[in-house]
Amino acid sequence: MTQTVRLLLAIAFASLLAHLCRLNEPYWALITAIIVTQSRIMQTLQTSRDQIIGSIIGGIGGIIAIALQIYFSWSSIIVFTIVMIPMVMLVSWRPTMRLGVVTLAVVFLFPSPGGRIFERPFDRIFSIVVGVLASLVSSYCILRPQARYHAFLHAEEIFNKLYKLLHAILILGISWDVVESMNNEIITELRELASDIEEARMERPTSILEETDPILLQLFPLLRRLQSDSIFVARAMDAYN
Repeated sequence: MTQTVRLLLAIAFASLLAHLCRLNEPYWALITAIIVTQSRIMQTLQTSRDQIIGSIIGGIGGIIAIALQIYFSWSSIIVFTIVMIPMVMLVSWRPTMRLGVVTLAVVFLFPSPGGRIFERPFDRIFSIVVGVLASLVSSYCILRPQARYHAFLHAEEIFNKLYKLLHAILILGISWDVVESMNNEIITELRELASDIEEARMERPTSILEETDPILLQLFPLLRRLQSDSIFVARAMDAYN
């Protein structure tokens, strides 16, 4: 529900900015806001970066294609193929850059009406930036994710799983396969905890987490050590039995 409200607010803000900036193609700003707005700020920032870089690369590719067609009088299919090949290679290397291919196709195959042939690349890039800006404002200022709260929830879950693991090892004498299965669950929770801690950093870019919330930072190394010690005990018990 929270993510739905955040997404709707990002779309509304992108629509407002697109109207104020008088964009020729405001729907690209709305589409970008939908794509970029994620449940975590880290994911939003990463997606925003990929959208902007991909759009810029696609826009530059479109400008190059238009210039080749104008100054060398090559056919559209030849020019499009020449520029598309390196774009596809880029996407195969970095799939997150696939927006560049879309931008190139839109810029080159659907040029702006009239004599303003280079207007569409810049308008498209600016629309992407507007959508990204709307998403970032929504993510940082409205219904910000509660990473610290979720981190302590994951820490509690890890404590519970560690207790169950040690109890099963020392009292029930479970097999090593069961130990590995329970340990994998704990490792998954540890990864989530580490992700929440990094997310907490992103939520407060103006503060130093080591100074404002040192307890939160101590959770991961402490629980990681407990998990390692538990596996050591499990190995010892398995060798003893």
